[in-house]
Amino acid sequence: MKKHLLSFFLFILSTSYLTAQSSFQTWLNQKDRDYMAWKAAAEKAEHDWRSNSESEYERWQRANGITPSQQQTTQSPTQNPQNEEVVQQQVEEIQPEVVEETIEAVNGAARKNHKNWAVIVGVANYRDEELRLNYTNDDAYKMYAFFKSKEGGNIPEDQVILLIDEDATKNGIESSLKELYSQAGEEDAIYFYFSGHGSTQHLVAQDCDATVKPYYETVGNEDIPVVPGLVTHALVKKVMQESKAKYKFCIVDACHSGSLAADKANHSETIIANMDAPVQHYQNLSDIDKGEVFILSSKGEETSVEASSKRQGVFSYFLINALYGQADKNKDLYVTVSEAFAFTRENVRDYTDKQQTPIICGDFKNNLIMSIVN
Repeated sequence: MKKHLLSFFLFILSTSYLTAQSSFQTWLNQKDRDYMAWKAAAEKAEHDWRSNSESEYERWQRANGITPSQQQTTQSPTQNPQNEEVVQQQVEEIQPEVVEETIEAVNGAARKNHKNWAVIVGVANYRDEELRLNYTNDDAYKMYAFFKSKEGGNIPEDQVILLIDEDATKNGIESSLKELYSQAGEEDAIYFYFSGHGSTQHLVAQDCDATVKPYYETVGNEDIPVVPGLVTHALVKKVMQESKAKYKFCIVDACHSGSLAADKANHSETIIANMDAPVQHYQNLSDIDKGEVFILSSKGEETSVEASSKRQGVFSYFLINALYGQADKNKDLYVTVSEAFAFTRENVRDYTDKQQTPIICGDFKNNLIMSIVN
C-alpha cells in the first residue's frame, strides 16, 4: 500500500513539473515569436538608399540644397577663372559645415570611426501585478527594430542591448548602462530608451516592490528614496555624463505614472505619492549637460497613454514613425531632432485631445540628425 502511495505521489510531482516546464517553454517560444515578428516587420520596412553610389560629400550637398551646377562649380573652381574668387569664398564658407554636419549625422552618415550604442528597455509584465501595462514591451521591440534598420544606423548586435520584462530588472538596467556606455568613444552617440512606469526621481524596473520600506541616499543636496526595483534618475544621468560619447539621447515613455499612486503600503506612501507629482516630473532627469537630448512622453501632471488600436504607447508610436521618415518635413532625407519632436508632439496632442504633451530639453542644435530616410 505504501509503495502504491509513494508511486502515486511521485507521479503527481513529475506531472506538475512537466506541466510547469511545458508552460515555461510555451512562454519562451512566444517571446521568440514576438521578437522574430518585430524583426521581420523591420526588415520588410527597410529600403535602399536613394543612391548607394553617392559619396558622403554628395549626400551632404543634397541635404543642404546645393544644385548640380553649384556642386560642379564647388568641386572644379578652376573651370571658370572669372568666378574663381566667388567660388573659393563658397568653399571656405561651406567646408567647416561639411565637417560639422557629417559628425552630427549620428545615424549612418557620420564619419567611419563613429559608432552608435543603445540600451532599450520595455516593461509591461511587472512582478507586481497592479503595475502591469499592455504595450510597453511592444514599444521596446519596435524601437529596437528601428535601431537595427538603415534609418536607425544598422547598429551591430554587440552595440545594442534589449531588455524586456523579466530581463529589465534594476540590476539588469543599471549594469547594461554602465557596461555599454563605457565602451563609447569621443565621436560616438549613446541612446537610452525606456518604456514603462516612471516617477519624479525614478524609472520603475520589472522587479519593483513598493511594499518595502525605502532607505535614502544623498545625491548632491537631495535625499533620494531607494526602493528595490527603482532606477534613480541620478544614476542614469551619472552614467550618461561619464560616457565619452559626444551625443547622448534619452527617450522616456513613462506610461500611466499616475496609476502608481495606489495605496499599497503605509511605509511606502512617500514613494508612491511622489510618482504623480506635477511639474517636478523628470526634473532630475532633465538636468543635463551639453550634447544631451531628452525627449519625454508627457508633462509631470499628465499620464502617458497606451492605444489598443496601435498596440503601443501613443508617444512611442508617433516618435518611431517620425524617425522612419514621416517627420521629414522639408524632404531632405534627414530627420532632425526638431523635426522628430515637432511631429511627435503635434500628433500626440491631437490623438489624446491635448491630454498628453511630450516635452524636450537639452543642449543641442535643432538640425542634429536622428535618422536618415529615403
